[in-house]
Amino acid sequence: MEIKSTTDAALIARLNEPVQNLHAKLYAEYFKPYNFDEIRKWFERVVKEDRESTFLVIKDEEQIAGYAWIQVFTRKENPFKKESKALEVHQFSIMPAERKKGYGTHLMNYICQFARDKGINEIVLDYWSDNERAERFYQKQQFTVYRKAAHKII
Repeated sequence: MEIKSTTDAALIARLNEPVQNLHAKLYAEYFKPYNFDEIRKWFERVVKEDRESTFLVIKDEEQIAGYAWIQVFTRKENPFKKESKALEVHQFSIMPAERKKGYGTHLMNYICQFARDKGINEIVLDYWSDNERAERFYQKQQFTVYRKAAHKII
């Protein structure tokens, strides 16, 4: 297994398809259907403008198994909170045919080491409540829920 960073927006957009399709299926009122061209253009901008974002691709030989979009962020101290630095996982996806083969664990271990190498001791992420597969995976990876969000549609 090999993990490398990439700035190839077309590749990132292709790898995003299962994530976008799942979100659109679970929450059609919020998420648009997957559109390669729109998503590619959006990732082109992120790759070009956001120096804190990193896109990782996991491969086994020449087969791409999945990807992650991670971002280092620093919150400045304010009257309410202390300064904090964390690594946020915006998207994490293993291709459907490659699941249950250890790629997700390997990629998450890489992300943890990436954070440690940058002196960061916290990784944060969120997932939608109906995404039970994500919830099981993150629990297995020893993530704990410490904050919950609620919403009300009126």
